[in-house]
Amino acid sequence: MKTVMGGSQADYDKCRLFVRRPDGISYWSVYVSYAQASSQWNNFEYNDGSVATGYCCKSCVD
Repeated sequence: MKTVMGGSQADYDKCRLFVRRPDGISYWSVYVSYAQASSQWNNFEYNDGSVATGYCCKSCVD
C-alpha cells in the first residue's frame, strides 16, 4: 500500500497514514510529514490500539 510519487518536498509533507482501529474501522489520518508516515506505516501501534498499515503521499493529494 506504500505509495510515494514524484514531487517537491512540500508534496511529501502531505502524507496520510492508513489506520485500522481495534473495532475494525479503517481510515486515512490527517496530513503528516513524510518522515512520520514512512516510519510508522508498517504496523505501528498507537496508544489507543490502532495500527497503521499503509500510507500515501503525493497520491493522497492528487
